[in-house]
Amino acid sequence: MSLADMKDARAQVWRRLLSTSTPIQVKSIRIVESEIFEEQEISFGTATCIVGSHGLGKTLMLRLLESVFGFNSDIPPFVGGRKYGDPGIDPVTGVIEVTMSVAGELISQTVDLSAHEGVRAAAWEERLKVEFWPAFNSVAELASVFNWYFQNFGWNGTTVIRERHYKKSERVALAGILGRKYESVVESTILVDSRDENDWFAHRPYVTTTSGGRKADSGTFSLGELWVYQVFWEQGRLSPGCLYLLDEPESFLALRGHRPFIDEVARRALERKIQLVVATHSPQVLSRFPVENVRMCIRGSSGKIRLVQPESLEEVRRVVGIEEAVKTLALVEDALAGAVLSGIFGCLNVPLAGIEIVEVDGESNVIAGVRILSRSARVRVVGVLDADQRHQLKDSPGLLALPGKADPEQELFGFALKEHVAVAAALGRSSDSLLAALDGHDFLPHQYWPRYLASRIGLNEQFVVNVLIQLWLEDPGVRAQALELAAALT
Repeated sequence: MSLADMKDARAQVWRRLLSTSTPIQVKSIRIVESEIFEEQEISFGTATCIVGSHGLGKTLMLRLLESVFGFNSDIPPFVGGRKYGDPGIDPVTGVIEVTMSVAGELISQTVDLSAHEGVRAAAWEERLKVEFWPAFNSVAELASVFNWYFQNFGWNGTTVIRERHYKKSERVALAGILGRKYESVVESTILVDSRDENDWFAHRPYVTTTSGGRKADSGTFSLGELWVYQVFWEQGRLSPGCLYLLDEPESFLALRGHRPFIDEVARRALERKIQLVVATHSPQVLSRFPVENVRMCIRGSSGKIRLVQPESLEEVRRVVGIEEAVKTLALVEDALAGAVLSGIFGCLNVPLAGIEIVEVDGESNVIAGVRILSRSARVRVVGVLDADQRHQLKDSPGLLALPGKADPEQELFGFALKEHVAVAAALGRSSDSLLAALDGHDFLPHQYWPRYLASRIGLNEQFVVNVLIQLWLEDPGVRAQALELAAALT
């Protein structure tokens, strides 16, 4: 399979996963009462990504989703009604209303997290009447489990419950994640510290591999390998309709392995028909989720945590501190042209991510800059001329123009004269005061017009320019041209 075919196959997996419902699916939860989360309703898709800064509740939300079905966390953050060894540590509790789709039928259940786990689990057994299991995976849990695992491994002999050989396609996926080619991968499910094969919590994975003729196993793997095999094994034992909660899948992995790993997690989720909720800081993982499938943790006005659907992925990147690589240089004639171009993106709510606006002092420098830099293979270069230079577009495919027919100053001041009542109201001045301030501006060079107007009405120049741009872009003809320009740049 070629690289292009692999990319297309991965894209198809994500399209199918995001558009397919699982037999059982958590549709939403409503926070009725909580000391941590604000009262709110949070919806979930077949695959949902939770992002946010450190300490803003990503892991806690995963734990809460696990806890509403009758489970308590044994490592921080503690959620659920069981008290722990230190009497000074109390688990997070609250009242949560859960809405689920079961075979196409919606059911709702209100859960008090302070109730005993058995009470919470029993309430769902009566409503669901099918097997349902919320599985949570994090590296903190991995460390805790493997510490116990190897302390007890082989103590009373090792019982292999089942054994599975990875298919070639799975070994190829592993190579993309871990950077190593495998001749064989054998995943064994073994019984640890128990004689009861039905004891779910006593089941653990033990993996043996052959790579380049060398054998390795769970006792010699790197933490990255242990983590990847743990995740795949956990997914593999879930029945259709179960909920898989994955915390920071990028843990222990090199950057180049992040996207192939979440791609394989998605493929297995689709194959097993399980719902996937992921918390991450990784831009590579985040890039696989459309904005409507992202929930962003923020601090609300009350100081409690809210999960919101962001308006754009650019907003998410800003919140989590991901710097967008510059992909396009937009060369403009001067500072006002740059302000107009930025205003177009802001007023039309079009993300400016990946675009850097550069002022180059005149149309000749815009044209020359495009000609000189157009051979760059790493960045796209586009010249955005003032509207009075639109006639030059036919001579260069790398040139665009701002909306209107004249330069930005003439466009904005012509609009201000025509719509002086609306402009004056937006600036907090009377229309007569605005007309008086505009009088005589055409005796000055046009680059001084904004400063002249701002000083005569006693307002900040940048504020005046921003108001003029915003109102000007409300004109239907101007707005249509602005949308066309934004589309061409993005």
